[in-house]
Amino acid sequence: IFDIKLRLFNAQEIIILSHQCINFTSFSFLIKKYTKISLYLMDNAFFCVKSYNYIEGENQECLKCIINGTGQAKINNCKSFPIEISKNSQLNRIALLKKYQKKIKFISLSKTNSILVKKFFGDDVNSTYSYFLTNELLQNNLPEKNKLFSYDFVFHASDQELKGFNYIIKLAENLPNHSFFIPTSKKINLKNIECRNIRWEEGLDKIVFNSKIILTPSLWSNTPEAAMLKSMKLGKCVALIKNQYGFANEMPPDSYIALSQNLRKDVSFLKEVISDKNKLLFYQNNSLIYFNHYSKKAFEQITNLI
Repeated sequence: IFDIKLRLFNAQEIIILSHQCINFTSFSFLIKKYTKISLYLMDNAFFCVKSYNYIEGENQECLKCIINGTGQAKINNCKSFPIEISKNSQLNRIALLKKYQKKIKFISLSKTNSILVKKFFGDDVNSTYSYFLTNELLQNNLPEKNKLFSYDFVFHASDQELKGFNYIIKLAENLPNHSFFIPTSKKINLKNIECRNIRWEEGLDKIVFNSKIILTPSLWSNTPEAAMLKSMKLGKCVALIKNQYGFANEMPPDSYIALSQNLRKDVSFLKEVISDKNKLLFYQNNSLIYFNHYSKKAFEQITNLI
C-alpha cells in the first residue's frame, strides 16, 4: 500500500528522513522522480552500511569507506544497522546518492557531519547544517529530587559497544568504590553496577537528574545525541569521548569531561572530579549554559523556517 501511495503522491519538493527505513525500490523511485530532494541525515548511513560508523573491537570511529571507498564494507563484512537489510541493498542506496547527488540537499545535524558529507561527495555538494531539537528538549519540567535515585555514574545510552557500553564496564571495574547505573537487561557481574532496563519516561530521567556524572561516550562520528542533550538540559556533568568527527568538537571544552579512552587517565580524572564539589559544579554549570545556548539557536532556526 505504501508503494502505491508513493507513486500517486506528487510534490514540488520532498524531504527524506532515515532512508534505510524505505525499501530500495521505493527509495530509488523517489530519488529518480523528484528534482528537489532534501535528505535529513540522522546518522552516517549516507556513506556507512552500518549507519553508525564503528567496527566492533576497534574502539574508534571508522572512516575506511570515506578514505578508501565503500568496497571496504565488504572487506570488513559490515552488516546493516539498525535496520536489517542486505549489504548490497545498502551499498546500492549509497551509490544512488552519489549518482544523483547534484539534485539532493544534504541536511547535517552537526558541522563535523557536514565535513564528512563533503569528504564523501566532494566540496561542491549541496550541504547545509540544521540544529537538533525535540519536544522533550523544549519541556521545562524537572524530575523530583530524591537521594533514592542517586548514583555516582549513570550510563545514558543504549547497551551497545558503539555507544561506549564496553568501556563503561571497564570504568566500573576500576572504580569499585563508586556506584554505577546502566539501563539494560544484560547481566553484569559487578557489585557496584545496578542494571534495570528502563526508558527516560519510566524513571531514567529521575536517575540522571539525581546522579553525579552522566556517561554518554559514543565511539562513532556522532551527531548530537538526545541522551547527551537531555542530560545537559538537567544541568548534569556529562562525560564524552571526543572523536575526530564527533559532535564534541563543536562544544566548548569546559562544558563536558573529555574521556581519552586511556583507562588509567580517565579513572584518575573521574575520581578527581567526583570527589571535588567545586569541579563537579563547574561542569554542571557550564553544561547547562551550553545547552541553553544550543537550544536557543535551534529554536531560532526553526522559528525562521516556519
